[in-house]
Amino acid sequence: MKSFLIVDCYLDDPDGATSFGKRLNGRPWRSVRASDGEIPDVLPDVAGLIITGSAASVAEPESWQSGLFDLIHQAKSVGLPTLGVCFGHQAIAGALGGTVLKAAQAEVGWVDIEILRDDPIFDGISNPFQCFVSHADEVSSLGPNMVVLARTAQCAVHALRCVDGPMWGLQFHPEMARAEAEKLCHWRAEKHPELNLNPDEMIAAAKPYEELTQAIFGNFLVAADSCLSN
Repeated sequence: MKSFLIVDCYLDDPDGATSFGKRLNGRPWRSVRASDGEIPDVLPDVAGLIITGSAASVAEPESWQSGLFDLIHQAKSVGLPTLGVCFGHQAIAGALGGTVLKAAQAEVGWVDIEILRDDPIFDGISNPFQCFVSHADEVSSLGPNMVVLARTAQCAVHALRCVDGPMWGLQFHPEMARAEAEKLCHWRAEKHPELNLNPDEMIAAAKPYEELTQAIFGNFLVAADSCLSN
């Protein structure tokens, strides 16, 4: 069975890929550490590609991001199922002709997300749905052959897809366990007092999103299986 390749773009957490690997329903996976220069020059024979979040910024790129952009181009050219989350979502947009900018204000917490068009990645998901978000950058424009799939009141591009291939970007964090999201919420509040966040109040009002997590990754696996069978 082919494995999934997870490009771990985190700068601090040395095991940022694990939260994604746990969502693959027992499928084999392996990871490479992007900031350590482990991004392959040639896309390996894999079932799908996943690109994680990061404290890095597409708006202020670091040198290793050019290798990531090359990998995204390769994945698109061969129709490889690809899922980017948060930074990964922004990297897909940036690599394929879109624009990523600093947001007017960071978006943090559990927010309502509106689905704008039917798409397989959202099969079985209610509209709107709620999920945890934490980002200071945002996709401000899309490249050719890309469409917006979802938005929030604060962020106009919360999900995107390449219309000519199985490649999706999600600004929200369906992979995060509740405890990890709560920890990040407190970190944002402490690190950025100018945001005036009340993490305890936000956490108390948050709704469970495990079913959403299972649906998103289940739908991505269906897309990957479909590509393998064709």
